[in-house]
Amino acid sequence: MKKYKHLSFEERFAIEKLFNSDVAMREIATFLKRSPNTVSREVGRNMVNSVYNAKQAQLKVYQRRWRAKRQCLCTSSGVPVFGVNYQLRSPGLRS
Repeated sequence: MKKYKHLSFEERFAIEKLFNSDVAMREIATFLKRSPNTVSREVGRNMVNSVYNAKQAQLKVYQRRWRAKRQCLCTSSGVPVFGVNYQLRSPGLRS
């Protein structure tokens, strides 16, 4: 079974330098020992104004992870509540 891992900032930085110097996606993927699909998705998902920037890409990743965690809050019974601004409260506290 394969273990999947996120791209590191160093990998994103290498993608930035190679992609912006017109190196082919497959060559970048070979250099990073990643799938060409991974590199292609990364560039497509995090490109701004036709330029790939590693710092900007890392910021976008953090924002997506934060939003994903915020959208799935669970009630005290363990049932997930999606897309609702729901505050968890202690059963003993009433306001």
